[in-house]
Amino acid sequence: MNVPNFITLVRLIMIPVFLILLTRKPPYVTSALIVFIFSALTDALDGIIARNTGKITGLGKFLDPMADKLLLVSAFTALTILGLVPLWITIIVFARDVFLFIGWLGLFVIGRDVDIKPSIYSKITTFMQMTTVVLVLIKFSNIKYIYYLTAGFTVLSGIHYMLITLMDLSQEVVKSE
Repeated sequence: MNVPNFITLVRLIMIPVFLILLTRKPPYVTSALIVFIFSALTDALDGIIARNTGKITGLGKFLDPMADKLLLVSAFTALTILGLVPLWITIIVFARDVFLFIGWLGLFVIGRDVDIKPSIYSKITTFMQMTTVVLVLIKFSNIKYIYYLTAGFTVLSGIHYMLITLMDLSQEVVKSE
């Protein structure tokens, strides 16, 4: 267990803490916000440490995006249930991750080595989704514009991953002919 993977595990552990704080009666929104911001910062920190120390591992390549997806889908789902985020954006966030998982699973089933490499679009998407959660929790007044921006990047990154996968598969088909 190296330091970046440990930091990622801490982020995973913080997800239920965030949800408990957010959904308590009365809700501890400020505490939930602090936990969420801490979790978001660990996302950047584990990657920086892994790259700068050469501690990138297969486990980390799997756990890091999984922790991000669990954190964000959990946050959007809870915020929607609490009536703080519209259902449509939560569906977009969830649907993108489901499609990515199905694509990954499909590649795995056909025997392809799946190396999850975050694109610039996925990094922007993660940043926008995390920013959206923070802005909702601080009750930002023009949040609907942030929703549209976040939804746009979420859809764009999903399409981007789909195109990359299709191009990769089509090149393999051409090679095998």
